Amino acid sequence: MSAVDLLQELGRRGLKLSAAGTGIRVEPSSRLTDELRSLIRANKSELLAAISQKTDPEEISDHWLIIQPAQRSERWFSPPQSRAEIAQRYPGAALVAIPHHPRSGGNRVHEDELRCLIKVLAARRRFTEAEHAEALASALQHPDEALATFRALACESGILEERSADRVRLWITLEDGQQAAIDILAKNYDGLAILELLERHIAAKTTRVVSVESQVKETPTPARYP
Repeated sequence: MSAVDLLQELGRRGLKLSAAGTGIRVEPSSRLTDELRSLIRANKSELLAAISQKTDPEEISDHWLIIQPAQRSERWFSPPQSRAEIAQRYPGAALVAIPHHPRSGGNRVHEDELRCLIKVLAARRRFTEAEHAEALASALQHPDEALATFRALACESGILEERSADRVRLWITLEDGQQAAIDILAKNYDGLAILELLERHIAAKTTRVVSVESQVKETPTPARYP
């Protein structure tokens, strides 16, 4: 049974499906049989893809499940992105917004994001070390307000940070509207060095994604990414 057929069958039985993070919520659950549960588990990715096609293109989240034919991955974006914006980066992929951060505590995730944003923006705006330290200390006193402010500043500066489980990709929008990006293993990520490399990349007037696998000071080599 295909995912479409299964959706139709569930509908005939009065069951409603919706995305719940990386899972699927079925209501009312009392009508589920063991056979239907097995079919839902077996077709989970296809069902999530079908459900996501009916959602609001303006929905915004910083945490997305991206389902492509060959793979599915969770990605975190700073600043948060709308479904339409993610669809432009991953054409043809099914997208599911994840409301919470299962990988760790929400406060810690947002503090890490705030530190990263300040580091990258400080480099972009040529802050001194003292100015950087002052901005960070002030932001950590009121992290929720500061996070909203620095996300807005990142948008104005054309900066987007995209994270998967083990990689970081830093995007900058060029003056002509095109985008350049640096992609690196998360364990090697350093916002200041990456931004320096990215700006050299921009100065060379290239717009491809460049991968840096070991040290950020190495000469980047071209790589293909979705």
